[in-house]
Amino acid sequence: MATLIAGEEDEQAVAEVKNNVQELSKLADEKEGEAGLETEQQREQEQERQQEQEQEEEKEQEIEIEKFVDLMHCRDDEEPESWPLASLAAEEKAKQFYEAQRFKLWKRRPLDNLPPEARISTNWFNPQWSGFRRVKNVFVQMEWVPDLAKALRSKEPLLLDPVEEMEMHKKLRTAWDLLMRGEGIEMPSPEVTITRSETQVVPGKKVEKLPPPPGEIGAERLMELLAASFDWDPALRDPAAALAFLGRKRDEKLSYEDMVQLLLDGRFRTRDEHRHFVMLSLAEAETLRRVLHARLQELKFGPVVGGVHSA
Repeated sequence: MATLIAGEEDEQAVAEVKNNVQELSKLADEKEGEAGLETEQQREQEQERQQEQEQEEEKEQEIEIEKFVDLMHCRDDEEPESWPLASLAAEEKAKQFYEAQRFKLWKRRPLDNLPPEARISTNWFNPQWSGFRRVKNVFVQMEWVPDLAKALRSKEPLLLDPVEEMEMHKKLRTAWDLLMRGEGIEMPSPEVTITRSETQVVPGKKVEKLPPPPGEIGAERLMELLAASFDWDPALRDPAAALAFLGRKRDEKLSYEDMVQLLLDGRFRTRDEHRHFVMLSLAEAETLRRVLHARLQELKFGPVVGGVHSA
């Protein structure tokens, strides 16, 4: 290499060439970096564009599904039907209301575990409709007493089907165990004390009847039980009154079976006979509200419904 460089001019030329090569190399590296950055940005933009396109396609698909579902639901005979206001004076005249126990959607089972005082207006949902229906998402509940003279406190005990009775005993056994601990009595393990005495078969489920657990509770634990069971009404928390319902004296103790009888007693189930709770459509509720406002000058609602004192 040294033999090719003859003089100072050659050395300067070589140095200039090396300098040019270095500068070109730097420029190439910078361009390559810029190209890589642009490529990365393009890749990110392409991914964002694909994600937006997928989201739009999903929205369009959801809209199509909703349109298809709407087409599946029948809307025939859904126009509201008027009914005479005087029909509120008697249960047998109010044909526009039916027991909520009969409510069911098409090809579904009815809600037969609802209380008998729950009613539904045919304008909210008519049981005679067929096909898939959209249930109205707006309703107003009306408390309805056709004749206040017949609205008496019910004394009938709470009726449970076998499945509900089994669930009740499961919870009451836990409560009884806690009450026994309060009395200073340690209850044995359920696996030791409880044996299967009888098995009843109901559709789709087995109901096991188990013997009642041992032990008794006094007035103090009875008050705790009543306070936990009927916390909405202080009048139902009196142990003396509860013992009187069972025909017991103040100092007598109660067994597990006595506790079950007490909790099912109709005098502790605060419901009235001939008092109903009706699910109305919004249009029906608005109409009844206008009627009530129009009769504000009258002290009783009775004249509106044919002379009977209704509420």
